Amino acid sequence: MKGRIQRNPVNVVSALLALIFMLAGTAQLISADIVVERFQVWGYPVSLVPVIGLIELIGALALLVPSVASLGAIGLGLVMVGAVVTHVAFGSPPFAIVPLALLMALAWVAYQRLYEPMNWTLSWPRDLV
Repeated sequence: MKGRIQRNPVNVVSALLALIFMLAGTAQLISADIVVERFQVWGYPVSLVPVIGLIELIGALALLVPSVASLGAIGLGLVMVGAVVTHVAFGSPPFAIVPLALLMALAWVAYQRLYEPMNWTLSWPRDLV
C-alpha cells in the first residue's frame, strides 16, 4: 500500500482533531467577536486571542505530521488545560466538558505517537521491490 495514507485510528483521530483546532484557531486568529467578548468577560487580554489562535493552527498542522504529532498534541493539550481551568474558575463547569474531551483525545494521540512501537515489519521480499 505504497503512497496511500493508512486509515488507522490514530490517523483518523489526529485528522479530526486537526480539523477542530484549525476551525477554532482560525476564529481566534481573526479575532471573531464572540471569542473577544468571552476573553473580556474572563478578564484576559484581548491581545492573547490571536496568539492562542496561532498556537492552535500550528498544533493542528503538527497533528497531521506523524513525526511531530506528539508535540502538537502536547501543546494543544496545554491550551485545553487552560480552557478547562477557565471554565471551572468562572463558574461554568458544564462548558469544560468539550475541552476536557479534547484534552483526553490529544493525550491519547500523544501517547500513541510517542510510546507505541512503530510497525517496521516487512513482508519479504514483496515490500523491498
